[in-house]
Amino acid sequence: MKKRLFLFIILILAGIVIFAFQKSPDNKTVPSKETPPNETTYSPVTITPEAPSSAEKKSLKPICPDSIWGYGYVYPNETLILAVYPSINYIKNSSLVQVYISGTNFTTTYHTSVLLEMGEIIKGRVSLPFHLEFSSPGKLIGITGDALLLQLWRGRAIIKEKSVPVWLYFHVASIKPDEVHLKFGNYTSRYISFKEGPDAFIYEVTITNLYSKPIVIENVSFPLSEIQVYPKPPDIEVRKFRLVDSMSKKEIHKLLPNSTGILEVSVEVPANVSGIYFKPKLIIRVGTERIAVPGPPMEYIRFAECDE
Repeated sequence: MKKRLFLFIILILAGIVIFAFQKSPDNKTVPSKETPPNETTYSPVTITPEAPSSAEKKSLKPICPDSIWGYGYVYPNETLILAVYPSINYIKNSSLVQVYISGTNFTTTYHTSVLLEMGEIIKGRVSLPFHLEFSSPGKLIGITGDALLLQLWRGRAIIKEKSVPVWLYFHVASIKPDEVHLKFGNYTSRYISFKEGPDAFIYEVTITNLYSKPIVIENVSFPLSEIQVYPKPPDIEVRKFRLVDSMSKKEIHKLLPNSTGILEVSVEVPANVSGIYFKPKLIIRVGTERIAVPGPPMEYIRFAECDE
């Protein structure tokens, strides 16, 4: 009986000591690493693009358009803007995005975070504009082949590089802007298509005649097929054009002094073309004088051609 009482007292004392030890602020119970309750752990994070839903599967190629054909009639030292549309998933793990034309000094660089915050987002793609400028009057400049390069940087290292085939020609006019007495107002600067197969777009520009004589628009020239030899360019064709009065929208054949009209140009796009740079040469007649005038620029981008 005494032995049982003695053992009972020992057990009670041991329990008191253990309880006091666990409550001491200088002693904490460390849970086993095999079962870490309520424990947060940190490890390197790898961001994996989300699997596209059925509605998103059509915006997966790294860059859109995947090729560009174009012609521009430009003023000397005119700043031109051409845009490509990389996938957000393609660029988002980089710190810098750089686009440049190989063999030239044309380079445009963006901080990726700024581009994704401030850039225009369309169907999972961000607009990436870059700048061109040509200074030699009368010169025809061709940029062809895998010349447009997109580089993604992380720190000082290139982590991805992608080229876009281009066939671009720029004819630098001998005339200067202050020698042309026309005022261009609103114009179509971009056409984004989601159509597959043959397509078409309308290029529109508002024109005010500041000459003292009526003007006639005799031609809208996009001579890519006359310049590009190999590979043979697709048949991007100016089908028709007309001038309409800005108020009545009725077709007119000449634009009187200090009046405003709208030039409408219909352009056909073959099924195998995903990108066009369109900056036409406008042939106008002022009295008996013919003048070649650079029109405003436009881009055609077919997102459907960029699908996987």
